[in-house]
Amino acid sequence: MPPMPQPDALPDLEQRILFALWKLRGIGKNAVEENRLQEELKSDPPESLDTSVEVLVNKGFIERTHGSDLRLLSLTPLGFAILRKLEEDRLQELG
Repeated sequence: MPPMPQPDALPDLEQRILFALWKLRGIGKNAVEENRLQEELKSDPPESLDTSVEVLVNKGFIERTHGSDLRLLSLTPLGFAILRKLEEDRLQELG
């Protein structure tokens, strides 16, 4: 089994994408529309967002599915584990 990737290596935008998907409840089979993610992160340029989403899909942290005319995104179990690790690290920094 390959070692779990270090979440510290994730750029800020990729971390914010994971947090936004969690906030929107885009976990597992409960996917959210990609445009809702873009609304959540509207301060970031769409091109950067698309690139970061693609990187996260390639890493296996999020899953992209297509429904009719919609592109849907959700956290994978690995992405959720990374998100939990990020939260743990942030809490330890505060303590």
